[in-house]
Amino acid sequence: MPLRNRRCGYSCAVSMGSGVLMKSSYMNSEGPCRPLRVGIIVDEGGMDFISWDLVERSCLTDAYEISALIVQRVGAARGALDVLRGTVSARGFFRFLEYRTFRLIRRVEEVLVGRMFPVAVSQRTKRVDAYDIPRLEVAPVLSGDGVVFQYSKEDLSAISELELDVVVKGGSGVLRGEILTIFEYGVLSCHHGDDRVNRGGPAGFWEACLGVETTGFTIRRLRDDLDGGDVLFKGKIATRALYLKNQSAILYKSAPFFDLLLKRIARCGSLPAEYPSLPYACPPYSIPHMGAQLRYMLRILVRLGRKACRRIFHRQQRWTIAYQRVPDWERAVLWRSRSIKNPPCRYLADPFVWTQDGREVIFAEDFDFRTGKGDIAAIDITGDDPKYLGVVLSEQFHLSFPYLFEADGSLYMVPESHQAGEIRLYKCEEFPGKWSLHKVLIKDISAVDTMIFPHAGRWWMLTNIDSAGMMDYESELHLYHADRFDSDTWVPHPGNPVVFDASRARNGGMLYGRDGAIYRVFQRQGIGVYGAGMGIARITLLDRNVYAEEVIMTIGPDFARGAQFAHSLSHRDGILVLDYGKYERISS
Repeated sequence: MPLRNRRCGYSCAVSMGSGVLMKSSYMNSEGPCRPLRVGIIVDEGGMDFISWDLVERSCLTDAYEISALIVQRVGAARGALDVLRGTVSARGFFRFLEYRTFRLIRRVEEVLVGRMFPVAVSQRTKRVDAYDIPRLEVAPVLSGDGVVFQYSKEDLSAISELELDVVVKGGSGVLRGEILTIFEYGVLSCHHGDDRVNRGGPAGFWEACLGVETTGFTIRRLRDDLDGGDVLFKGKIATRALYLKNQSAILYKSAPFFDLLLKRIARCGSLPAEYPSLPYACPPYSIPHMGAQLRYMLRILVRLGRKACRRIFHRQQRWTIAYQRVPDWERAVLWRSRSIKNPPCRYLADPFVWTQDGREVIFAEDFDFRTGKGDIAAIDITGDDPKYLGVVLSEQFHLSFPYLFEADGSLYMVPESHQAGEIRLYKCEEFPGKWSLHKVLIKDISAVDTMIFPHAGRWWMLTNIDSAGMMDYESELHLYHADRFDSDTWVPHPGNPVVFDASRARNGGMLYGRDGAIYRVFQRQGIGVYGAGMGIARITLLDRNVYAEEVIMTIGPDFARGAQFAHSLSHRDGILVLDYGKYERISS
């Protein structure tokens, strides 16, 4: 796909809020100007996933263009096996054997997850001549172990003549020397690992091996030291059980945000502020020793065994809702909550409560195992015994998370409707059982668990979006604002995603303190477990430019006997509602 000349500017806001790539143009005060000139360092053996993904995305924007590929000639001189042997020669044959056994683990997992994530089969999936982009070949000087790359004066001079604004490191090697300082915005690189707990590699392995619930990535400007670099963007997704599936997921998830970062640099004319630097204690991780490989394989076997047993005995994740009457949610004792029995072959989840006309009603997702679809049901808890009122809102697509709020004297609901590709607002025509579609607030969006609330004279929307199109709604919390609750124009927050961390990004409810403070209930994800727990965060700052929250507590599922999951909690008019889950045998 040949690149074309384009014009861009720097004053138009950029957001990944909709999760849909759209061609955008930029203007400054003087009118059209040239796009950000980006170079990518690649190996002659092929372009890695981040590199060719950026090339594809650059064709959808006027903000930046890929002006050149800097091709490192290293593959012909030293093959992968040569580098491997050179690296382990000083450590003996046994270490070489560990490299080979780990390679075997990867080959097995390529078969298991290759169809789901094609990049897992080969991270270098595009030839360097696949695009009509000017190429400059360089011959970096390698260190003795083949890890550190430095460029000669002749190569540096040729690179300078390309007049690039910024370079993305997509090739192998640890760069050192003048190459890191000759561009206005430096050399940027995507590192797949949480820089505070896990540096080194292989990407995605150690989190799966050690049972770390999240796997992170950082985009940083490189500095002339091995562990350094200014972190400009970071995020964390829920860890997948299989190493290669985890590695591929973090690659796919991080790619859209390199594109977003380049757009922000183009818009602002500067790099974003770097994250604060903190001490790092551990040496970088590397190819695991035999003990770690055995530990990892044992963990996988145990997980596969549990999964097989659940399948044999027809045990599935089943949720239950519960409630209690308590004046303030801060004083609640969760184990005292009263559970509501599930209908046969179904479960109730995501409860929200509302009181009106002397009636106390819980609205919840009503999921049918036979159809695999959810509707919104109502349960009257006014008396001593809960009374199931039946389904009050049903669509051709799945509905859940019936978030409720009041505006203009009427009751509204924003249920999850991501299968429709919309955020939809429903109005209560007759409490509690008659609802009608009031308006589609945002179209062409992949979002779940939306909450709308007023604050400081504006309406705010917190929702979970998957920017990478991989059905991962646990990692990103996005914020929008508007002048009305049913506005046609919701403005994305410039800090989106305002939270990028699977341990606390996904919404689980809303609470209000006695002092008027707003608290966001969040879900916590486990390895291969949806809704492993929940927590409460106090929103400390909320305006058009800044969002900040402080986690005040986390909640496990052990408040209910035998519970293994929990992910929703809210409180209104002296009634607290929540849910929890277990693996149960489901029979038709």
